[in-house]
Amino acid sequence: QRFEGSHNYMESLHLLGECLMDTGDPLGALGCFERCEALAPVDGLESLFRSRRSQAAALARLGRRAEAVASLETSLALARRLGNAEWQVSALRVLASLQRAAPGGAASGALASLREAHALASDIEGFHMPAGLCEELAAEHAAAGQFEPAYRLGLEADRAREAMRSQTANQRIAALQVRHEVERLRSETAHHRELGRLQAERADELQRSVATLQELGAVGREITGSLKARALHAALDRHGRRLLGTTGFALHRAREDGALAAAFVSGTVAGEAVFPEGAPDASRLQAAPAGLDARDWLHMPLVAAGRLVGVMSARLAAEARGEQPRAVLRALSSYATIALVNIDAMDALRDAQDALARQNAELERVADTDRLTGLYNRRCLDRLLQGELAQARRDGTPFSLIIVDLDHFKQVNDTWGHLAGDEVLSATAQLLKARARESDVVGRWGGEEFVVICPRTDRQGAQAVAEAMRARVQGHEFTQAGHRTASIGTATWRPGDDAASLTHRADGALYVAKEAGRNRVVQAADDA
Repeated sequence: QRFEGSHNYMESLHLLGECLMDTGDPLGALGCFERCEALAPVDGLESLFRSRRSQAAALARLGRRAEAVASLETSLALARRLGNAEWQVSALRVLASLQRAAPGGAASGALASLREAHALASDIEGFHMPAGLCEELAAEHAAAGQFEPAYRLGLEADRAREAMRSQTANQRIAALQVRHEVERLRSETAHHRELGRLQAERADELQRSVATLQELGAVGREITGSLKARALHAALDRHGRRLLGTTGFALHRAREDGALAAAFVSGTVAGEAVFPEGAPDASRLQAAPAGLDARDWLHMPLVAAGRLVGVMSARLAAEARGEQPRAVLRALSSYATIALVNIDAMDALRDAQDALARQNAELERVADTDRLTGLYNRRCLDRLLQGELAQARRDGTPFSLIIVDLDHFKQVNDTWGHLAGDEVLSATAQLLKARARESDVVGRWGGEEFVVICPRTDRQGAQAVAEAMRARVQGHEFTQAGHRTASIGTATWRPGDDAASLTHRADGALYVAKEAGRNRVVQAADDA
């Protein structure tokens, strides 16, 4: 009882609740989570959020779904009020599972929750997108028959899983390399200890060596964990000064032509040095970096898999030029080699990821674009229309759909040929885009029909946009076909509309415009 308000007590109580859930006692678990909530003001808002979220899971297991949803919505509201995106993602995923398991199904609710969670996770800086979230959202899209976004999300899940595997592999590699180096240093330490027993006069020096070498293990973890060149340079310079008393430090990177270009020089002017015939042997360095006295410097080649990646140089005081400083410098150079290889690999990985992202963006653009006009194609328009419908159903915001049909277009093809027809279609696409507002979406529906989606636009706004487009087409003179006209039908969303009904109403208005003599705008008669 003494520690009831402590953080450890709260954590233990929450862990007990999770264990009871795992062992099939959701009622006992619910009691633990409710106790956590009672203590939450003592421990903070995070405990209140976790207890509410866990209560929702327990209530769902007990079949008390309404209470579970209410508890989860409370935790979600708390996360939103605090602006904690990670909490929101966690709560939304649980909410989606409850919506999915609801009697009669709630697929649209689960899909909306998972979409919101995915959007939030994408905006969190430094946050790794959970592969499970992408897979859950892909499954919901697939269940709804939306296979294209389901496929993209499946690819994203694969990339997220691959990124996590790559990060884990890199961490394991670094850990193995550090462990290997620590083992080597321990062996060297044991060797120095043995020399200390045989040569009592060197006991003090060897003890200092042992302490320094043991410290190098921690230093190595810091250096090999550096994935930015600037952080690596600063760490090497700082530890060189502390461990060796260096008064100068330089790091040169090997170029493709065999020359060494200064990457970092502390306390002097940067310059260049050259290895004869690329030999990875510091004793054969032809010259110290420009402006430096070679007699004051120790040079260590940085070699990975037989390839010279650079040279690390340190300027030591005269009294610090014994074997121990050389050993420390060798250890630092090994760590530096590992870090440089990792940095190069990370840079290459980032370049590859950037190239892949650009390729994917281009593929997506091509997949969504009509080749002749450069406008959005039917597949993309269908997807964007579904998005506007979902937005309208959520908040009641009106939007309108405009269908544009070129009058007597078959006559153009029959009279001047299909090349002239293509020119009319391409030019019309640009005319419509020129008269569209920034928020409007213009696309080719097929044949000589174009569609304009007008977000946040009521009946009067759609009339104005459509009339401006009709007038622009009528006033344009095409290269071969001369002046042409267009008939236009519009429909504004009303509650209960889906994509088919809204399109049908706009298409009906277009039919009326055609029957009334063409070259006019007609609004759906049943628009509000």
